[in-house]
Amino acid sequence: MSSSEKAAPTLADQTVGPTEVASVFGRTKQWVLDLVKNGHLERVGRGRYRLGDVGVAVVRHYEASREASSSVAAASRVTDARTREIEQRIAMRERLLIPLDDAIAEYDILIAAVRRELDGLPAAFTRDMADRRRTEKLCDGAKTRIADALGKAGDAARTGRTDPPGAG
Repeated sequence: MSSSEKAAPTLADQTVGPTEVASVFGRTKQWVLDLVKNGHLERVGRGRYRLGDVGVAVVRHYEASREASSSVAAASRVTDARTREIEQRIAMRERLLIPLDDAIAEYDILIAAVRRELDGLPAAFTRDMADRRRTEKLCDGAKTRIADALGKAGDAARTGRTDPPGAG
């Protein structure tokens, strides 16, 4: 090829105006001008843009939009987590929410009180040793059932799972 012959321009090198770009992408002329304003697209002449640059600019624009929305979503998750933490602190202050260790300690105090009362019941009920032994067996059964129920309640408090009433 001689120096006087030029290579035919490629499709990417052809130039288009903002109205043509807007028409192809189903957008407005202002959208095209915003691509230029935001640095995604450069003019090659007065109101003219290389077709290849237009394609790259559109991709850059949508990648930037996706990154921005991703950043907004991450910021929203952080805000939601902070809000949840504040709500938990308020609930703890208002005693609507108590630490699990405190609840289990209260269960232990309750269990000890019930045991003391049931341990003294047979002697308070009768002096007859046969009746006392029968009453002790009844009280021991009651203590076992109460301990089982409180154990299930403690497990439910630790795991957050509860069985329906009467299950187990």
